[in-house]
Amino acid sequence: MSTPALDAPVPGTLASGVDQYAAWRKRLSDALWRYGTWLARERRVGDLLVERIDTLRARLADERLRLALVGEFSRGKSELINALFFGDCGRRIVPSSAGRTTMCPTEFLHDEHRPPCIRLLPIETRADDVPLVDLRQRDDAWTVIEFDPDEPDTIASALSCVAQTRRMSAEEARRLGLDDIEGEDAVEVSRWRHAIVSFPHPLLQQGLSIIDTPGLNAVGVEPELTYHLLPSAHALLFVLAADTGVTRSDLAAWEEHAGSAQARFVVLNKIDGLWDELVPDFDTDREISRQALHVAQALGVDAACVFPVSAQKGMVAKVRGDATLLARSRMPALEQALVSQLLPRRRELLGVQARRDFDVVDHEARRLLQARRAALSAQLDELAALRGRNRAMVEQMAARVRADRERSVLALQRLKALRAVHARLSRSMAGTLGLDALKAHGRAARESTRSSAFSSGLRGAMERLLVAVRGDFASVAAQAAEMSALMSTMYGTFDREHGLSLGEPLPLSLARHLAELDAIEALYRRRFGPFSLLVHDREALTRKFVESVASRLRDVYEAAHRELEAWMRALMAPPEGQLREQQAQLKQRLDSVRRAFEAGDSLEGRIAELQQACRRVDQDLERLAALADAVRRAAEPRALRSSAPA
Repeated sequence: MSTPALDAPVPGTLASGVDQYAAWRKRLSDALWRYGTWLARERRVGDLLVERIDTLRARLADERLRLALVGEFSRGKSELINALFFGDCGRRIVPSSAGRTTMCPTEFLHDEHRPPCIRLLPIETRADDVPLVDLRQRDDAWTVIEFDPDEPDTIASALSCVAQTRRMSAEEARRLGLDDIEGEDAVEVSRWRHAIVSFPHPLLQQGLSIIDTPGLNAVGVEPELTYHLLPSAHALLFVLAADTGVTRSDLAAWEEHAGSAQARFVVLNKIDGLWDELVPDFDTDREISRQALHVAQALGVDAACVFPVSAQKGMVAKVRGDATLLARSRMPALEQALVSQLLPRRRELLGVQARRDFDVVDHEARRLLQARRAALSAQLDELAALRGRNRAMVEQMAARVRADRERSVLALQRLKALRAVHARLSRSMAGTLGLDALKAHGRAARESTRSSAFSSGLRGAMERLLVAVRGDFASVAAQAAEMSALMSTMYGTFDREHGLSLGEPLPLSLARHLAELDAIEALYRRRFGPFSLLVHDREALTRKFVESVASRLRDVYEAAHRELEAWMRALMAPPEGQLREQQAQLKQRLDSVRRAFEAGDSLEGRIAELQQACRRVDQDLERLAALADAVRRAAEPRALRSSAPA
């Protein structure tokens, strides 16, 4: 049996919104491609600027819109995923039935480098101190089950694995850092630690990824969820059930996880349990509103952030094409909230970042073309002044050009010395934010926790780890300030003495990475405050939290290291590019003066060539401005709102 053909997304639905978001990213990427292709084809700038355009496009292509669902078991998270994302498949994709159906954290995404499959990480890998982020890259650690995306039965069979469990001794469970099991000889645990589903669904192909979590107890014993998967989500859907309300564990989970989410939506599921044919719809709606208000008050959020739904009825309505039942399920209101609140916010953040990075590239490209135009104009003025002049005047001008070339050679020598200082500081800063430095901090933290017999040792080790990390960033910031001051002085010298137009060097901003450190520290303090430490006195779990924090810190270091390297390259690009351009122009000037010794028609011919070259550069500047304007228009938020679904 084949999956029904997917119709065009209905406007206002999540599918329509994700399609438009993907179309916006593609338009922006295409505009960047046209800009970069013109630069490369016309050979107007160095390879570095073209490389930075390619980096911008790669970042857009790799962008994923991550949604995470969190809540206790039996709240209907799996059915909510079916109703929100897979209702157009004609049947349930994610196992959903009474009781616990998802025993391990499960990600849904599209991986174009893999066949449709589910990858399952055995629970036994918890015995190793290898972060999940590293295990993701090791194919040999996973069990892979492929399925046919056009055969729903094979999909359902493969995904049913996330509900599998196994029995193990209490001793083995404790060694793996699983739940407290005092007084038990054997326990039943999830067979798998993690699952990743690669499925070529249109929404996933457009860059959406979904994180389905098991019950909150499982979240507590899997640090990677706390420190990686959930914080990386752009939206968190916190799922409650109308038949249970807000429990104590729900409140604890809300306080721990909601603070790290970029956007938060509270879903009060299973409102169909309140439907009663003997009760007027008005009274039912009033009871639903009362429960939603109670949830909002308990969680301390605005009532507008709580969305009462029936995921089960919404799924049935989508499969049957029942518009009346779909409206009663209230699923469209949740979809519309995701479309109107999450997507514009994410698009705006991505657009601002892309626009900021692009403006740096465009500014330098225009500077190079403007420098070329100024040099051509100077040559033109020089040659025009030679009309009717004698040989002595020509020789005087040749002498001036040779003097300019000597100054240019001096500039190149200064640039060589500057490059040596730049390389030395680059190595120092790169080493400070290098993985070797972080590994040393991590080793110290691990040794500290292992030498302590109490969980309180973790707190001290983590405090020292974070202090050491912040010290690295403070050191880099100080060195970057030193480098900026040096480059500012040298830029000014080049401008005054060698006729360049460099302006001020770009500053290095570490604010984004420092904010990441703040988020990591906040998560750690919420998870391991003075009181919570008392309930986490398990060696295996403690080790895993240290590894999880170290793993996320590695992501921060790697991102900061990439940004630092790009900044250091960008510091040298303006003087190197403009001096190369100046050298080329001086060579042309000397050639023009030499030709002035020849017949007058040769001089006039050279003047005509320079006039044509000036016109070409003017056209280049106009074309560059048009291409840049197209990129900036594509990056604007209204570029999505005014477009039709792709």
